[in-house]
Amino acid sequence: MNKDREIPLRAPLLYLLLGLISGFVIANNEPAVSPIFPTITGVVLTLLTFFFRSTNYVWLTIFLCACVSTFWSYASIRLSHNSSEIFHDLPPREAKIIIEIERIFKSDGTYTSTSGIANVVKSPSHSRIYPNSLTYFSIQAPKNLEIKIRKGAQLEALGVLSTIKKESVESFNNYLQNTGVYYRFEKSVVLRQIKPPASFALFCERMNDRFLDYLRAGNRKQSTISNIYSAMLLGRKADLDKAQINRYQQTGTMHFFAISGLHVGVIATFLYHLLNLVRIPHNINPWIGLTILYLYVEITGSSSSAVRAFLMVAFFWVSSALSRQPNSLTALINSAILVLLYEPQQLWNIGFQLSYTVVLSILVFGLPLKAILSKRLRPFTWLPKSSWRIRNHLSVWVIDNLILLFSISLSAWLASAPLNAALFGFITPGAILLNMIIINLASLVICTGVLSLVVGILLPIEICAFINNAAWLNLSVIDWFIQLCRGVPGTSLLTEGFSLKASYSILFCYFSVLFYYHHRKERVSKFFCLRVPQNR
Repeated sequence: MNKDREIPLRAPLLYLLLGLISGFVIANNEPAVSPIFPTITGVVLTLLTFFFRSTNYVWLTIFLCACVSTFWSYASIRLSHNSSEIFHDLPPREAKIIIEIERIFKSDGTYTSTSGIANVVKSPSHSRIYPNSLTYFSIQAPKNLEIKIRKGAQLEALGVLSTIKKESVESFNNYLQNTGVYYRFEKSVVLRQIKPPASFALFCERMNDRFLDYLRAGNRKQSTISNIYSAMLLGRKADLDKAQINRYQQTGTMHFFAISGLHVGVIATFLYHLLNLVRIPHNINPWIGLTILYLYVEITGSSSSAVRAFLMVAFFWVSSALSRQPNSLTALINSAILVLLYEPQQLWNIGFQLSYTVVLSILVFGLPLKAILSKRLRPFTWLPKSSWRIRNHLSVWVIDNLILLFSISLSAWLASAPLNAALFGFITPGAILLNMIIINLASLVICTGVLSLVVGILLPIEICAFINNAAWLNLSVIDWFIQLCRGVPGTSLLTEGFSLKASYSILFCYFSVLFYYHHRKERVSKFFCLRVPQNR
């Protein structure tokens, strides 16, 4: 029987992250100020910390204030082109600008309309958009130019430029603004290609197309199941139809069908065991595994959720390679700090908020809950382990895994429910049970897909067809479960009008209680009489 190890929850950089978030929020909501004043304040407060280092609470207060001032200054520079500077009342106008494609949402072919997000490289003064600003684009390449719109290409285009107005929280426009995009460049036509994509970007595009062939091997006709398969493994969410997207969103299972932390985590675990199987040394296999994982993230489009998950895995795996005790909470906080320093606008991204709150909830509530329930509910505690039979071991294994699935599913739902209530207008209590059923099947599909990709690279593609059929069978079962649960009353509850400020307040209170519990664990445990019997 494996003993439940207590997950270390020490995170020295947690206070730095709190100061960073506070500084960014102040810079985004307060009127623009010169960064000089908060910079000087931050330097002075940092120097004061050396004089009060012997007094814990005074030192901590000064340190937090120093972090807030420093990151306020940093954010006032990085967030200079925020929504307060956009003239929303100005009408749309024609503009000729040079853009660099950063992300493609949907492409209908070589010569038809393509949409996505681009960075403005050059723009005329009358266009109202600054260089280095982001814009949503819907662009078309004329047939006589024979230009394929790819990620990383720089294009000169003529189109209609307009500002994005705030709408309901669940609208696409609101999603764009939370991503730092305040303009739309539509009805545009490519005039010329300034710079082709880099060689690495072209390599990733070719590999994505090859991977798609491997995952569709054995499929006589394009079915909805194979489209789900390609969406899960390659990030092709455009392959999902509206009916599929609606039922996955309404049942709280959409994260299974787009590349996210689950996918990157499962693939990282697959690579870890594969490298151990071929006897790669312990201190070398993280560097090989992370390189392969990075290539996978880039080939699948390097979505924000995939990059965030990769950073979490990288911090955890590298600490293991350096013979340090792996700490999940520290890896989570370090990755959040790195992401926000590189791209401060991510703080207001819905995906960023959901990813980090869910993982944090699993670490500080789900895993400790699993340890408590396992000790309380584990059978045969009165029977010495040396006397156990196969049925005893099997019973303990089944109960432990059910408790783990329940704890993870419940903690993830508790963290996501407040944000879902405000941002999407509904919560999904049925997702607690549904996720318990689906998570293992989805993990198996991801492992099967990775195996199919590896086999496709090394062996004839016909073998991929055999592997893919096993994945499609699992996906059919998953889709059937979701459609079945969707019709159950109470699976989804409407929460129209729920305030976003109330959501943040609930989450703040939730995590405050959890961290207080871990800080005063013995005192709280005695108060609630959470003494558990020890195993013999």
